[in-house]
Amino acid sequence: MKITVKKTLPIIVNNFIYSLTKAAVYFTIIFLGSSIILPLILQRDTGEVAWLILLLSTGFMVLFAIRQVIDAKLHAKNTSVELTAKTINCEVSGFNSSSFSIPLNQISSVHVHQAFVDKIFDVSSVVISQIAGTVVVYGFNVSEAKAFSKAFSERQSEVYRRQPVVAER
Repeated sequence: MKITVKKTLPIIVNNFIYSLTKAAVYFTIIFLGSSIILPLILQRDTGEVAWLILLLSTGFMVLFAIRQVIDAKLHAKNTSVELTAKTINCEVSGFNSSSFSIPLNQISSVHVHQAFVDKIFDVSSVVISQIAGTVVVYGFNVSEAKAFSKAFSERQSEVYRRQPVVAER
């Protein structure tokens, strides 16, 4: 079973919400830094270059927003999770892409997580809990993610039914 990300808008909104603090820090650093450096470089009073400082800070925020939108579009284009007979294969796309495979015998659970904003857009995260950590892949349709989790549980129960029972002494 393979599920893919289909919606871009929820990812854009989610990225903006979770990067608001980062954006505020960037804006503050750029604003304060340019407030100190630009008057020194241009040898003018801070009041004379205030428009340039604001323009520079706002320009960086626009570029930051454009980067978030492009990253969300790339994420929605090629992100998927696939359940095979022996592994779960994940491909996460974006500016920082990764693909990996996790053997089923190292996975303890697969569950679906849905935050408040996710409920508005009917999307969720697939959370794969394993021995060494947790993997979260975001942006799947809720019903598809639940079906994926159920398919994993059924696959795991088949594996445990086939194992021989060892009696304790």
